[in-house]
Amino acid sequence: MASTSSCPTTRTTPADLSRWRLCNAVFHCYVFPKGTSIGPGGALRVHTGAGRDTLVSLYMGRDRPLWANWADVATLTDETGAVRARCMWDRGRGIDCSPP
Repeated sequence: MASTSSCPTTRTTPADLSRWRLCNAVFHCYVFPKGTSIGPGGALRVHTGAGRDTLVSLYMGRDRPLWANWADVATLTDETGAVRARCMWDRGRGIDCSPP
C-alpha cells in the first residue's frame, strides 16, 4: 500500500498543524500529532501505511487504503473544524483543488 498525500504551504511563517485533521469523503481522518508544523514554503507528506514519523513525513499506520482511486475528497481542517483546504478527484473529471 503506497498511498500518500502531500500538504504544501505557501506561507512565509511556520504553520502549526497540531490537532488538524486530514479526512476522506466518508470522514476517515488522520489527526496531526501535537507539535506538527510546516516551515515557510515547506510541505509534509502523509503516508497511509506504517512507518516512523520524521519532520517531512508522517504515517497514519493504517493497514487498508484511505483514499479511493476512482473518486474521493481530501479535506484539511484546523483544530476548530474550519476547512483550510479541499481537493476532489474523479477519474472522469480530474482533480479540483479549489480554495474552500
